Amino acid sequence: MRQCIDLTQFAKCHQDSINLIREDLIQSRPVVCRSRTVLPFAIKSYSPFQEQAVSRYEQATSDKLEDYERKTSRQKYSAELKYRGYREDIWVRAMFTLW
Repeated sequence: MRQCIDLTQFAKCHQDSINLIREDLIQSRPVVCRSRTVLPFAIKSYSPFQEQAVSRYEQATSDKLEDYERKTSRQKYSAELKYRGYREDIWVRAMFTLW
C-alpha cells in the first residue's frame, strides 16, 4: 500500500513540474533555470529553449522528490485517506481474530 502511495506521489511530482513550465509559457513568462533565463517569445531556434525546459523540469522534479523523501512515514502516509482506511481495516481484523 505504501509503495502505491509513493508511486502516486512520484507521478504527482512529475505532473506538477510539467504544469509549472506550462503555466510560465502560457503567461509568456521566462523559463528560469539554475543559471540562465530564456524568454519564450525571443527564441528563433527551439533547441536552447528545449534545453532550458528540460533543465527546469529536472530541477523542479528533483526538488519535489527530495522534499517528499525527507518526510517521515507519518507525514507521508497519515494524510492519505485510503491508507488510513486500509490501516484501520487491518487493526479491526486483527482485533476480531484475537478475540
